[in-house]
Amino acid sequence: MNTSRQHAILSLFASVAMLAGGCAGPSVQHSGRAAGNISLPLDGVYRATIIPPFDFIGPISGRISAKPTKSGFVASTRPDIAWDMIGGVQGILGSFLVPFIFPGGTIGTWTSGIPDGDKPGEGWFGVGGIKSAGVKTRIVSADKPAELVTDNGRRVGLLKIEPESPDSPPINNYPPLADAIEKAIGERLYDSTLMSKPAMHAYTEQVKYNARMAKDDVEFIFGTVAAARNHIKFTMPLVFPKGDARSRAAMADWSASELAPIRATFDEKTGLATVRMDAFLHAEDVDRVFRQTLDWKPKGIIIDVRSAPGVTLASLRTLSWVIAEPIDTGFWFGPRQRAEALEGKFDNIPCAEISSAASVEEAEAILDTQGAVHITVRPEPDRFTGPVAILTSKRSSASVEPLVWAFKSSKRADSYGQTTAGKPLLSRPIDIGSGWILWLAAADYRTPTNERLTDRGIKPNFEFSSREAAQAAAERRLLKDAGVEPPVAIASPRALNGTSAPDRP
Repeated sequence: MNTSRQHAILSLFASVAMLAGGCAGPSVQHSGRAAGNISLPLDGVYRATIIPPFDFIGPISGRISAKPTKSGFVASTRPDIAWDMIGGVQGILGSFLVPFIFPGGTIGTWTSGIPDGDKPGEGWFGVGGIKSAGVKTRIVSADKPAELVTDNGRRVGLLKIEPESPDSPPINNYPPLADAIEKAIGERLYDSTLMSKPAMHAYTEQVKYNARMAKDDVEFIFGTVAAARNHIKFTMPLVFPKGDARSRAAMADWSASELAPIRATFDEKTGLATVRMDAFLHAEDVDRVFRQTLDWKPKGIIIDVRSAPGVTLASLRTLSWVIAEPIDTGFWFGPRQRAEALEGKFDNIPCAEISSAASVEEAEAILDTQGAVHITVRPEPDRFTGPVAILTSKRSSASVEPLVWAFKSSKRADSYGQTTAGKPLLSRPIDIGSGWILWLAAADYRTPTNERLTDRGIKPNFEFSSREAAQAAAERRLLKDAGVEPPVAIASPRALNGTSAPDRP
């Protein structure tokens, strides 16, 4: 995934998930010796730990083996392990193609230069030659962690390097975690009938098989994702170490704009603000960004959820800042209430209102403890009353889809772009022990009118295949609604992709 345009939260872990579907660079055979001290260029065996810039996901460690090159060094994860864990991919693509997908059977490769005076050593950590499945790196000095950065230079994490013995035992005990995953899925999966399907049995068996081979966090996570890619049709289960205070402490001097998955920008020429949502983790992030946005007194606001997985119900807090009246956003329900909900029987589902950041957590607590929740969102007193547009794509999923539905059904905002993913399943965190969390699709969704969004998604008011055309159309519409003549710099949507958004009466 492209780190400047795709999910910031997920791009940080592209080098971990490197998931079954790219091309790796040259593999490095493990040298059989540990590095004595950290010096550059890297030469030997190391433990590489990705530290995210938030407390949502904890540090993730893997082993790499490195050797010097003319310009710096190249390092790879353990050879052959990817081939062993992929399983079904070889059956689909054949033994001929698999070596080209993961040369040497390595999960990932890091190629980097070394610092030269004030010039940092730049590199790429991820799936070798495919820059859509990795993250840039920047080494400032040998005594500091490497920085993970986006294409536009925004830091999104750190990479800590430590000497490691090639004979060290596995970093964690992974087979019990695999058993815990199977147990959690049996208890919490949004549709319990799926557990009787052969695909689910094959998935849990492959997770357990891969866990027995895993020697580090990267291999274990890769093994779970490879199993899901082979067998899961719904929102992919994700397993990560729990978030902790180490991440925030390691980046105490970072700015809020670098840490936050939700950011706002203001164009002084047009007077339009854009709120970009890369992920909805905490409702406080939504409140902070909208307060900042309202301080600019914009003529209109574009809400960009094109790269946003919902993650939490914090997405619905967005509505509070732009609606004039309360909105019924529908029903979330788990396996216990599924049969009644699918029949349209919602009378026994407890209600919750979202009227503050704290109330989002209260609604999620009701969902977790009682298995279902009916949510109404109330407006903020100092909400934005001007024109609003929302940008969507096929990547807009989970709790973002009810947000898009609420905007469209209430006619508060037109949507521009592509039909949403059609996966309005809400994943919830489940503690599986040993400091690890499983994010599992634990709740299904129905609109207040019992509409089903699964598999079909939500069509935009104005459909555009081009991201630039969707953005331009939204800007022109907002400026027209605000009574402002669009500047020449905003190109016509027709000129961009042959489609123009019709004027509303």
